[in-house]
Amino acid sequence: MKKYMYNSFALLSLVFLLFSFCTFDNPKTPSWDVKINVPLTDRTYTVADLIEDESEIISLENGLIGFRFEGTTDTVRVGDQLAMPTVNGQFLYQMQDFEIPALVTAAQQYAFSQLTEEASTKNGSMDTISPFSFTDVNASYILDSDFRYAEIMFGKTILTMINRLSVPLENVIYKLYDPSAGEIVVVSEPIVFVAAHDSAETVVTLSEQAISNDFLWLMSGTSPGSEGETINVDQNETVDLRVSMSDVSVGSIQARLPHLDLKRRESLQLSDSIDIAEAAIRSGEMVLAVSNSFDLGARLEVTLEEIFQDMDAQPANLVFDLAPGESRTVTYDLKNHHIKLATAGNGSSQVLSVTIRMELLTEESELTRVESGDRVETEATIQDVVFDYLSGRLFEQHVPLSTDDLAFDLPDQLDDLQQAQIHDARLDIFLHSTIAMPFRTELRFDGFKNGRSESFDIRETVFAADGDGENVTPVSLTPENSNLLPFINLLPDRITTSGDVWVGDGATHGQVRYDDYVFANYRFDTSANLSWNEGTVHIDTSKIAIHPKDTNQDFDEEIEVNALDADVTEHLISAVFLARVKNHLPVGAGFAFYVAEDSTRLYTAPDLVLGPVAVKSAVTDDDGKVIQAVDEELALSVSPSEMELFHNSSANEKTLYVASDLLFAGTDGKPVLLFSSDFIQIQTLVKLDVRIKED
Repeated sequence: MKKYMYNSFALLSLVFLLFSFCTFDNPKTPSWDVKINVPLTDRTYTVADLIEDESEIISLENGLIGFRFEGTTDTVRVGDQLAMPTVNGQFLYQMQDFEIPALVTAAQQYAFSQLTEEASTKNGSMDTISPFSFTDVNASYILDSDFRYAEIMFGKTILTMINRLSVPLENVIYKLYDPSAGEIVVVSEPIVFVAAHDSAETVVTLSEQAISNDFLWLMSGTSPGSEGETINVDQNETVDLRVSMSDVSVGSIQARLPHLDLKRRESLQLSDSIDIAEAAIRSGEMVLAVSNSFDLGARLEVTLEEIFQDMDAQPANLVFDLAPGESRTVTYDLKNHHIKLATAGNGSSQVLSVTIRMELLTEESELTRVESGDRVETEATIQDVVFDYLSGRLFEQHVPLSTDDLAFDLPDQLDDLQQAQIHDARLDIFLHSTIAMPFRTELRFDGFKNGRSESFDIRETVFAADGDGENVTPVSLTPENSNLLPFINLLPDRITTSGDVWVGDGATHGQVRYDDYVFANYRFDTSANLSWNEGTVHIDTSKIAIHPKDTNQDFDEEIEVNALDADVTEHLISAVFLARVKNHLPVGAGFAFYVAEDSTRLYTAPDLVLGPVAVKSAVTDDDGKVIQAVDEELALSVSPSEMELFHNSSANEKTLYVASDLLFAGTDGKPVLLFSSDFIQIQTLVKLDVRIKED
């Protein structure tokens, strides 16, 4: 036991002595460096990708990229534009337009005793009568007639003389005498000879002459007497005169009249913009505005000679009555009627024939009075006529086209390139029409962008379609025959179409239907033959999350993460933004990073900007096609003061927004070709060096 205790003591003493003769540095905490990679972008931008993403982009046969925009305008139907211009005519009917039938205006007798004294002295005896003459003998007896007065415009008055004497008369004339004026109004032609107990006629022509039943017919003439023969002398024998009007037109009249009729064939002249052979009316009307100032009723019958309810029916006919002094409007519906007209010659217009029959409803038992101002006024209007079908000729019947918006959306990347210019384009338009008549069209395309606009016009004559088929007329526009390039280089964000169609050339016979239509397919092609000034294209935006402290993030020597802890970034010793760019585009570019805590100011007021650094253009052949890509590896370091951006002293998660941009160089006005094989590949990450110490 003592031996054991001795040995232990000796060991402790030795240890103590050893430590008492040795000195040591202060102990240090272990540490190590960790490399952290934060991936941002790994993407290849190919033109082939754009073809999949943008329906407007096409790959041409030679691999060249182009933009295509296709669509169809709204269909415009002829419809209500297949119309007849309004036709109007005014017709006036006065008393002078009515033909007066045979109307006796005077009936009177001249006694034998008024012509020669021998008729009185030898009255009742069988004796001879010597030759005699008589001058301006007034009638001994005037019969009451149906006539009071008339203002004769033109016409003839028939004087019928009946010689009831036993002796002949020669060279008989009649004079119409106005006793109030004391003058002779008219003198008849002489009746050369009238045998005993025979009759004869003479005619008096009157023009713009007023007569009344107060006027006197004075008779003059001679007689050879009984020429030695013995006759029964009777002083009461008479010469009778009957005066009647025939085919006379009067301005005013008072008489006992039969129904007065007139029949007129009027015409309504059509517009010279239309020449109808046959047509079916879809809608329309004839409007008659009629005013009757006669103190008589009237019956009107209006017939449209070339308009039929159907092609085999009688012409359209309208009958109506007018009361004395009445004005009224009468409408006749032309729906489902047909027109058939003779084609007009060159330089002339067609007319619609209108037959108007009018009857003044007189009472024959009463005296009728008509004044010179009495009239029936008729205004005929054929209006709002729209055809279902028309065969004939039209001279530029106007059909307006509505304003349409077209789908047109160039890739957004073109907006990012300053003053991007397209150097080649083509517009193919296919005009579809069922109009069996030639027409010309004027289409206008307007493009709009940021308050600016460009436009171009298409003027084309389209041939008539065949029968019930559809005619398709192609129209092609290129930079050589249009304003296409200034239009497309506006890079419009809105395009409208408008215009007009004028149907018919005035010479070609054809057909147009209500349901005929016009529309257009359009195809806008342009190759990616571009030039531009320097411009920026935004590639991608990424986020780096930095968690608050004490989240116990573990690290190996080199890791890849999408988020960081503040405990880690607090020990950041270096930060480098790396980019690997493979450029297969025919232009160079600059590459830059933008970092900000607020995404809204990423490009306006970023917290950190790195770059830009140059990226060379790919190698091209003489035609401008890329034959070899260029690989670039870029490293952009963050300064120690800028690394503060990665710290997070708050209790909340912090987000850093990182954008990578390409700043394409300009082409100096030279066009550049883009092919489907062109691309640019970009890989970016942030490489952080962090020194970790163990507590």
